[in-house]
Amino acid sequence: MVTLIQRLPQAGLCTLLLALLTACAAPSPPTPPMLTASQLSLSALSQSPEFARGAWWQALRDPVLDQLLAQALAANPKLTLAAAKVAAARANEAIAASGSGPTVNGQAALNRQRYSADGLIPPPIAGTWQTYSQIGLSLNYSFDLWGKIRERVAAAAGASRAAELEQASAQQWLAAEVVTQYLVWRAAQQEIILQQAALHASEQLAQKSKILKRAGLVSRDAQNEQTLLLAEARTALIAAQLASSNAQAALAALTLSSQASLAAQAPRALPAWPINTADLRLNQLAQRPELLAAKYQVESAAALVRAAQADFYPDISLSALIGLSSLSTATLFDSASRRLGVTPAISLPIFEAGALQGVLDLQHAHYASAIAIYNQTLLDIANESATSLARQQAALKIEGEAKLSETAAEQLANSARLRQRAGLSPASDTLQSHLSHVNSRLALLQAQRDRLIAQTSLIRAMGATDSKENP
Repeated sequence: MVTLIQRLPQAGLCTLLLALLTACAAPSPPTPPMLTASQLSLSALSQSPEFARGAWWQALRDPVLDQLLAQALAANPKLTLAAAKVAAARANEAIAASGSGPTVNGQAALNRQRYSADGLIPPPIAGTWQTYSQIGLSLNYSFDLWGKIRERVAAAAGASRAAELEQASAQQWLAAEVVTQYLVWRAAQQEIILQQAALHASEQLAQKSKILKRAGLVSRDAQNEQTLLLAEARTALIAAQLASSNAQAALAALTLSSQASLAAQAPRALPAWPINTADLRLNQLAQRPELLAAKYQVESAAALVRAAQADFYPDISLSALIGLSSLSTATLFDSASRRLGVTPAISLPIFEAGALQGVLDLQHAHYASAIAIYNQTLLDIANESATSLARQQAALKIEGEAKLSETAAEQLANSARLRQRAGLSPASDTLQSHLSHVNSRLALLQAQRDRLIAQTSLIRAMGATDSKENP
């Protein structure tokens, strides 16, 4: 075998060595395919709908909400963490990029030493104290013939871009969560007012029922029915107060506000906030930042696989040294003290006890995992987009029916008051009509709240980045 290698020309010897080295890598395991929007019969939006762009919450025209969101976006811990991850990813990218250029180091040393009289150093140095001084520069450069440095730079750049997109996703999540909790809180405040009115009407009806029962004009069952309705009204008021307290606490945590400052806010009516979704379809997919982040993570993982494959090839480097050294500081800067050196080197990974293959297998596993995460993210976003749009469209219809019901209940309440004034009906009928009207207003309030929350969810689902890349 040695004789055969000795007879090969230099180019043939290099080819043989490369073939032997690359043959040490096991075949790549199969990786799952990446899903595409077309495979799922989805159409990718080139950009988010107009109502989901920029500071979309300003369309609610609520200065209190604007202030709360400004506080949240400035200091929420999730955004602070996302920013730290972006900084770390950019630093890793800079570190990876540094491997593609030369490194230059300067050295200076002063060593005071007594040389052994019986050592290897002969007289006149042996047995004397000497001061050894040196100064110099060294240069090192690695040739990236197989692209391992280039691939690691690409991987770091992909991870950096993914971190930036994850930061954008965190901002979108936070904005949607703050708006949702704000709407729940404001709706609960209004519900408390209406529940108090319903409780007052129920108390009056229960009192009148007691009077009628004493007069023998109604049965005990009728009185018990009014008592049951009164208990339900009290329970509903407690539930509304609890919902307001919970939403207020959640909002305070999201925006780093004190609950006392929120409790001091006067109740506000829910905003109208109409958005036009006529052009949206259930099969449309937005370029969500988390989807693009998952795509960059796949590209980063693929680059690391290629870098791990390149580790099976030899490393070629060049080192150079220029400097001065002398056993006497007086002669350190003499021309005779010069040190010059050039060292080309090649490192051959002949046997690594399975380490290189292990690294390659690990990177393949990371690559397969990144593809799986991308596919699942695509499926989740497709489902979220369709569900949010359907929910918003259904909420619009429910709100429309609730408006019709509230209008009819108001008209019945007005008619009951007119009949009472004319002496054609008792006061209990008027109270009952008023209570029905209050309950219809509660149903309308809940429908408005659900529609606004559904719109917020839709904006979260359709909130794309400004990137023109296709998922």
